Amino acid sequence: MRRALTALVISLAVGATAERSVAQTPQISPAAIRDMGLSQAADLMARIETEDPFVPSESIGTMVLPVANAALAARRAETVAATAGVTAARAERLPVASARASAGWIANPPEAVTFAAGELGTIPLSQLNPLVPDTSLPERDTTLFDGADATRYELGLSLEQPIFTSGKIQRGIAAAGAAHALALARMAADQHAADVRAAGLVETLACLRGVEASLELQSAAADRLVAISREGHSGGFVKETELLDAELARQSVALAHASLRERRHRALWELRRLVGDPNLSEIAVRADIPGANVLPGDLPSRISRVAHGNRDVHILEAVTAVRAAEAEVAGASRVLRPDAGFEAELSWVGSLEDASASAWSDRGDWQITLGLAVSGTLFDCGRSAAAIDRATAIAAQAAQQRADLEAHVTAAVHTTAEQLALTKAQLEHSAATLRVLLRKEEDAMIAFRAGYGSEADLLRAMIESAGTVAEGYLQLAEYRTALWTLVGLEGSALY
Repeated sequence: MRRALTALVISLAVGATAERSVAQTPQISPAAIRDMGLSQAADLMARIETEDPFVPSESIGTMVLPVANAALAARRAETVAATAGVTAARAERLPVASARASAGWIANPPEAVTFAAGELGTIPLSQLNPLVPDTSLPERDTTLFDGADATRYELGLSLEQPIFTSGKIQRGIAAAGAAHALALARMAADQHAADVRAAGLVETLACLRGVEASLELQSAAADRLVAISREGHSGGFVKETELLDAELARQSVALAHASLRERRHRALWELRRLVGDPNLSEIAVRADIPGANVLPGDLPSRISRVAHGNRDVHILEAVTAVRAAEAEVAGASRVLRPDAGFEAELSWVGSLEDASASAWSDRGDWQITLGLAVSGTLFDCGRSAAAIDRATAIAAQAAQQRADLEAHVTAAVHTTAEQLALTKAQLEHSAATLRVLLRKEEDAMIAFRAGYGSEADLLRAMIESAGTVAEGYLQLAEYRTALWTLVGLEGSALY
């Protein structure tokens, strides 16, 4: 009961809105409505019956948009980071120079250890031989330890150059290059997907303009039908059911208008997201209504192009290469894979008091160290072997994912091709239906002008014809969307 009351309230509200629209909108003559309807029908059928091939680069050339949203900006940043990663990996082959400096203060530094001449005694050599004098211990003043100042400095310059790394550096460079290729593939795939989707949305908005024009004609015919039905009902010539039927027809047109607005706004907001402009207007992306262009080539050739052109397949190929390179890097880090490098160091160590008292070149407190260092893991309890097994398994997983994706894309191509064929058949059926309805509409117009036909029958025929035109434009939008979906699957060039 509650649903019935709700439906009645909605019906009365829509009817009241329509009455205000009729009161405010001037009535259009049936002849004018028919002329506009014939023009729209002829335009739709010409687009349905076109034999022009579909060329993505030509189609998108008329509606180029600056597709640059936040997601694409993030992909570009990822590419910059990957480029820096390649540079860093290559730099591992080059020497590294470093410098160090330190200064300190020592509380209670050790004092000097000195012995004066003879402080330790005398060796009486003269007792053994009168000709030999006694020897003092020590013979002269001797310093065993100079002591340390409370302040101390240390300066150093060092150079390290890898000589042999068991392939770690080369494999690291290969892994960084694979990661860079993956970043480029992802950016290209996202850009291509955004361009394809934007093109499909622009054409959808163009087709919806055709739907809107047909609904405007339906609305004008419905308003006229309600007006004459009310006049006839007031005079007793029209049944109440016929009046209610006319009002219901107008309500159906109003509902179609609401559905059209929702679909158009949804498409426009998605386009704004892709373009990265929340203020993008529909006027700024206005394009010509497209046709049901013929798709060149056969299905087998399209499936073969998918394996070479699909952007998602390219991404998984790059992912597979990255995982394989990571497995190679893990293999180079296994046990008994040493690294060797050359080291050189120039250093100065001394007291700050001495540094301020004389030139460094006069003190001789500098050292040069040259060396060859070798390091490597002898035993790691299976850690490196486990890392290699894990990296190899991940690489195999990526290869299987690529094969699964190719099967999925192939199935999607089949499905989209079937959808294109079905939508094309629906368009041709709509064109055939429209020819029949236009013939009926012409007969109703002849009867009306001859005086033996009613204007209501003519208006109903016009409403039905305009509805078929609107449905045809919707089918045309679905057809063009399927075309662009196929372009996205194939990865076809757009420019």
